[in-house]
Order: sequence, then C-alpha cells, then structure tokens
Amino acid sequence: MANVQPAMAWAERHLIDRAPEPRPTRLVERFEVPVVILHGRFDLHTPYQSARDYFDRIEAPRKRLVTFERSSHMIMFEEPGRLLLALVEEVLPLAGGGASF
Repeated sequence: MANVQPAMAWAERHLIDRAPEPRPTRLVERFEVPVVILHGRFDLHTPYQSARDYFDRIEAPRKRLVTFERSSHMIMFEEPGRLLLALVEEVLPLAGGGASF
C-alpha cells in the first residue's frame, strides 16, 4: 500500500500529457511497449466505457484489456486471486517472461 502514491505520481508524469492545472484530458495513445489495462467493471473513477474507448485508441505492439467483473476501483483488494491470475496469465507473457514454478 505504501507504493500506491509513488506509482500514481509516476503514471501521471509519464502517461498523462504535462500541462498546468486543470488536469489535462488528453492521454498518451501511442506506446512502444505492450500495454495492459486491468479494469474493474464497476469503477466509478474511470467508468468502464471510458476505459474501453481509451483502450481502443491505444496503438502498441501488443495490448490487452482485462476486465474484473466483480470489482470497482480497487481490484487488488476486491479480487486478489483473479488479479494474481491476470498478472501471471496476461501480463507476464506480454512482458516476455515465463513462469518458473
């Protein structure tokens, strides 16, 4: 939990165009690395359709939208087992890794 704020700050610096307040509405859409969006179906901060629309605009070598059907904004607490499976089954292969159990 201690890493949440630094991670959010990193995402804002690197994924959202730099601009003075108010917050920018334009998001980066072209990536040179694989992109995975892990999204809770009932997220009120970023509604599902907004996340889906953004995902559809993304250009990346590979991309994947993983929807957590029983979650809102905090998938790591709401569906921890499903999150672990998604990381191993969806994210790890895109990152070029393999399981070594």
